Amino acid sequence: MSTRIDRLNSQFQKEISNIIQFQFDKEKIGFVTVSDVVISADLSYCDVYVSIFLKGYKQKESFEYLEKEKGLIRSELAHRIDIRKMPEIRLHLDDSLDRIERIENIVNKK
Repeated sequence: MSTRIDRLNSQFQKEISNIIQFQFDKEKIGFVTVSDVVISADLSYCDVYVSIFLKGYKQKESFEYLEKEKGLIRSELAHRIDIRKMPEIRLHLDDSLDRIERIENIVNKK
């Protein structure tokens, strides 16, 4: 991957984390971290992977709220990052922590 894309990935991750932390109601989203950001080479798409530290229905509810508000995230990014074309944001729920926990539970039972 190019150095420019790597730099943009890092900058987008930092800014999106700040936007979520300071612009959104903590009661609605809980504790959210941006685990990764991957911008396509042509800058059309920005895949944002978020971890939500809630369980079950609350996690789904929080993710749906973020999904609904991704336009706000994109417009805030446009104000913070000087880039000709702001990529479309696609949110993904990063469930790697849940998978790690399930694997640990299986291993510990043996």
